[in-house]
Amino acid sequence: SDLGDLKLFSQLTASVKHMVTPRLTLYLVDTLVRNDEPALADQFGLRQERQTFTSNTLGLSADWYLDLVALQGYYQLSTFSSDSDTVSQVVGGNVGVPLGGLMAVKLGYEFSSSRTTGDVSSDVTGNLIWPSVARRLSPSTTVGVSGSYTSLTLDDSRIWNVSLFNTYQLGNRFSMSGSAA
Repeated sequence: SDLGDLKLFSQLTASVKHMVTPRLTLYLVDTLVRNDEPALADQFGLRQERQTFTSNTLGLSADWYLDLVALQGYYQLSTFSSDSDTVSQVVGGNVGVPLGGLMAVKLGYEFSSSRTTGDVSSDVTGNLIWPSVARRLSPSTTVGVSGSYTSLTLDDSRIWNVSLFNTYQLGNRFSMSGSAA
């Protein structure tokens, strides 16, 4: 390039939150990244060489509270461009219901679709179902169990997962969480 070995990279994140009513809130988040750092391009660490890429993730979601029931719906569109191009979409939703004053149950579903074109082309779709049960032990401690079932068209994969989790909150500023799967 005219600048020699100098390359300019950027990251831009924008978000908007709109409270339509006290019970309905809409969110829009967009993140654009142009870089050549392998760790940013590949979360699994398979990519080792530096190669310029551009990625964009757009997320839309809505939180709606109906009396004690909490509903959430969301959509995410991700694009990745480098030596191959990938477009991924996720549509999902979940519902949460309290069971008395100390317990809560959540159930969610997600459909995903990903298409890669270029050197290696592929189409993958997936379905994810997950339940979660949490119990508050004290004002600062919560424990629970969550699970998930995923089916993917890639190699006709099926994945089951069960984990225990714990959260501890110290005041309004510090929170710790952990899980064992």
